[in-house]
Amino acid sequence: MTLNRRELGRRLNTLTDASVAEVLAVRGDEPLTATDGPRRIGFTGPPGVGKSSLIGALARRRVEQGVDLAVLCIDPTSPVSGGSILGDRIRIDSDVYVRSVPSRQANDGLTDNLPDLLAALDGSGFDEVWVETVGVGQAAYGIRRCVDTVVVLVPPGSGDTVQAMKAGILEVGDVHVVTKGDRPGAEQMASELAAIVGGVVVTSTVDGRGLDDLLAAIDHQGRRPNGDRSRYDVERLITRRARELLRKADVADLTLRQAYHHIIRTLEGEIQ
Repeated sequence: MTLNRRELGRRLNTLTDASVAEVLAVRGDEPLTATDGPRRIGFTGPPGVGKSSLIGALARRRVEQGVDLAVLCIDPTSPVSGGSILGDRIRIDSDVYVRSVPSRQANDGLTDNLPDLLAALDGSGFDEVWVETVGVGQAAYGIRRCVDTVVVLVPPGSGDTVQAMKAGILEVGDVHVVTKGDRPGAEQMASELAAIVGGVVVTSTVDGRGLDDLLAAIDHQGRRPNGDRSRYDVERLITRRARELLRKADVADLTLRQAYHHIIRTLEGEIQ
């Protein structure tokens, strides 16, 4: 690996809390387009679907296959400490690099500095980087712009959930999974889901059902063109900088147009 794990941990600590100016100081001269990094796999789904359990079971199989794997777990942010509520999770596997980060102000199941954290992991010699999002409902488009393959998880007995998800999270998935396949209703759920999205894998972390099939389905997916990923990195940085400026600005006595142009002029001034 390019970075040992202690050095990587320090770098991720810095980037997790970095301002836009600090990110640019660290990453500003890096090229946006990189084609030789590890494959990125995103796992998303509604709360309680069993993302962590499934990722843990899959990771053990990946380690057995000789894959050098990193898992970035995005957790809900504590309103008190600002840290990860689930940040003390048990390590998935001693041979897997696992990092928990808080979602901060992000509202799409991700975290503010995700592109920067992924860039650090990309340069650390891993074969694959997995991202576990915060539990999300109808929309999770951001993850599709960050990774090569999106795995959408759905629990059994969630017909109403699937109806709500039809026009949202389901369409961002490349691979669709019914979790907890040892429970009643899993096959029916898979049948209903397959009618919407096509092929569906049923998995169980209790008896190991479908885990190898899921890994095969993930491996079947190719790399996504990273032009949109590059645009997302820049877009995220600009959005965060505008938010930083807005927090400091006194706009109470301004019109909407005046406030908007004030922020835009400030951004333009920084570029000049």
